[in-house]
Amino acid sequence: MTGPAQRPADPEAAAGQWLATLGEQPAATTVADPTPPTGAELAERMGLLAVPAQDREPVAAGLPDPAADPARWEALVRCHQQLYAEPG
Repeated sequence: MTGPAQRPADPEAAAGQWLATLGEQPAATTVADPTPPTGAELAERMGLLAVPAQDREPVAAGLPDPAADPARWEALVRCHQQLYAEPG
């Protein structure tokens, strides 16, 4: 995806294209895969980000879950690997 002409108008189609693109990225074996945060870790992270109390449950519900949505989880893993891999 390089320009507006290649973006699907439908948000679900755009999300699917984004997930497919991330899923196609090569694995960076030097980077440990992320794991879903525990409840305590999630609370700590939301506190650090100053997420208001009333927004924490909806934010947590929107996080990828490897069991419930493997495609989104794999996209998150690939994104994490690309961000933390050594350049070169």
